[in-house]
Amino acid sequence: MAMMAAAAALAGMQIGQGFAASREAKFNAKLYEQQAGAIDVKKRLQLRQDERAKRRMAGTLTSRVAKSGIQLSGSPLAVLLDNLTEMELDQQIGQYNLEVQKQYSLSAADRYRRQGRASVMSGFTNAFSTMLMSGFDYGSRTPKLTPTGGRFGGGVGGGSAMATYP
Repeated sequence: MAMMAAAAALAGMQIGQGFAASREAKFNAKLYEQQAGAIDVKKRLQLRQDERAKRRMAGTLTSRVAKSGIQLSGSPLAVLLDNLTEMELDQQIGQYNLEVQKQYSLSAADRYRRQGRASVMSGFTNAFSTMLMSGFDYGSRTPKLTPTGGRFGGGVGGGSAMATYP
């Protein structure tokens, strides 16, 4: 009987370990989601900074061209458009890289959540296996009644049943 109690305690610990791993996985998932949120904020800030830098560059170039007395057409306009195009490309690349980081964080959060659910199921599976094996062991160690011809006879045929251990 003590063996079954020990098995039950072990099974309880295995289930508890599964739930503990699940809580840890949920905590890690929340951290990754917070990181994704921070990356979203960084994306918005970077977008504002990039837009401000483009306006500043266009204003500086326009004022220099105006100061020199040249019309903002032809080569000066081509330079302005080229610079704005390059800055726009850099801005889009930066936004893309931040989006990749954000998606990586969200994917990691999802992975941790799945891992947490699997940990709970693993805890229950291990507990079930422990109880099943303990029951099997207990059943194979209990005394078996076998007929013997015998001294302690009684009943029809003079035999009795004796407990033997495998």
